[in-house]
Amino acid sequence: VPDEFLIEKRNPLTMPPNFDLLPPDSVNQNNQKDEKDNLKEIFNKNLGKDKKDAEINKGTESGSLEKSILEKIK
Repeated sequence: VPDEFLIEKRNPLTMPPNFDLLPPDSVNQNNQKDEKDNLKEIFNKNLGKDKKDAEINKGTESGSLEKSILEKIK
């Protein structure tokens, strides 16, 4: 009759040999992730510049708009 509450003792788990050695696919995936991160950084920097340029342009446009309105009023 099997005992459903019986706990069988097992040997402890051990680390496999060459545990630090990564398979070749994972190395390629890590390189691809780095490339993607680099591309994201480049795009984010460019988007930040575009936003700053847009804000500067808004400021000059509103300034020129104000000037044109003032000229028409005078």
